[in-house]
Amino acid sequence: MLRESLALGMTLFDNAEMYAEGGAEKIVGHAIRDRLDEVYLVSKVYPHDGHHARPSA
Repeated sequence: MLRESLALGMTLFDNAEMYAEGGAEKIVGHAIRDRLDEVYLVSKVYPHDGHHARPSA
């Protein structure tokens, strides 16, 4: 269905780490992998993953 959407002109994919616990990211990634130059991908992360950890000194 995602490839059909691409064929019909869909260019924006909204995704998130929390959709199907990352499973949706894999599905979308597979569908758009050959057309990355044609699409926009919006992805969100869990709040606890949205920071840079600093190494311990």
